Amino acid sequence: MHHDRMAAVNDLIRRFGDKLAGLRRLVIQPFDDYTEPRSHVPSWDPVDAENILDTLTTPKLRDARIPFKLIPGLRQILSQITDLQFGIPRDALKMNFNVVVADLRPHADTIIRLEISDEARVESWNLDSDLEDDVAQPPSIPHGQRHVVQSPRLKQLILQKFPESVLLDAIMAFDCQVISTISIEMGPYRPRTRPGQDRDQRDLLRFSAGFLHKTYPFIACISVKFLTYKEELLFFERFAEPDDNGKWLFPRLTALEFRDMPPHFMKPLLNIATSRLKSSATSSIRSITMGSQSSYPETIIDSYASSLKPYVPDVKLLHSYTY
Repeated sequence: MHHDRMAAVNDLIRRFGDKLAGLRRLVIQPFDDYTEPRSHVPSWDPVDAENILDTLTTPKLRDARIPFKLIPGLRQILSQITDLQFGIPRDALKMNFNVVVADLRPHADTIIRLEISDEARVESWNLDSDLEDDVAQPPSIPHGQRHVVQSPRLKQLILQKFPESVLLDAIMAFDCQVISTISIEMGPYRPRTRPGQDRDQRDLLRFSAGFLHKTYPFIACISVKFLTYKEELLFFERFAEPDDNGKWLFPRLTALEFRDMPPHFMKPLLNIATSRLKSSATSSIRSITMGSQSSYPETIIDSYASSLKPYVPDVKLLHSYTY
């Protein structure tokens, strides 16, 4: 089956490479479970593809949802890509995020929106193991070996279902000065600690509001989904007041998005909205988008949402939510 899939994609490139370059949007499924060995993945070679590259005008492709392993082979038609979405394949258990950075680097100057999923690998990892060399442990990048890609146009970064150690590597992989929106959905994880670590050292291994602020302090829109509501409350409650030095997290924050909104989130949200509205040191919250996937009655959610409107001009309640 995999061989047939590889042959089909290779044949598609060979026979219709010029047509692919003329597309505005390309989707190749399954985009997050393409398990061909990297050495066997079809690439767009000028000889194999009947010298297509010599005759192509500038590719028009702007939006692509494709398997990660096809990115190097489709490099030419992705040369103008602005919206790229892919998933890390399930067979790449020990591939760390430096590999992703290397394959994205040729497209870093054009990408505006980037969406990456690690969902395919999650079920194959043993997140309960304490063995550093366990083959089923998520692969984190050793200290001092992290690669960073300059992404001058990247405005929206979406990271879905990453275990915590890989998520931290992914967040720190992009140097993007104009980023305005970040959306994160946490995958299953267990906090990693090592003997002899003090609290500050342990915090460096955790995803938190402070960690995200340190990396992207000036983002305007945040969406973060944890596995439990308690973790989400702990994350967002720090948005409601400055720290002991009078510094606010994300001083330019104007929008919050939630995939699921239980009623007990409303009081923290009100605190965030009202405190930032009163402060001259931070932007006020102008927009809150709330998905409702829970079992709470819609009338209750609607009532709580209405209580936000005196303080937030744009409150949207969506009964189904997608990024």
